[in-house]
Amino acid sequence: MFHSFKQFPRYVTGGCCLFLAGKVEETPKKCKDIIKTARSLLNDIQFAQFGNDPKVRVCVN
Repeated sequence: MFHSFKQFPRYVTGGCCLFLAGKVEETPKKCKDIIKTARSLLNDIQFAQFGNDPKVRVCVN
């Protein structure tokens, strides 16, 4: 069965990947640092994909 990544928010998925990659490589990045960087790089519409609690979206998804 095939799945499309189009159904997932691109920027949230990227943040999750960065968070997990840091854990796998034993160089963990704090979730708040990933969110802070995303906030500085994305416009308001793009950052809105993270929802009301970005930390939960990055750590749980």
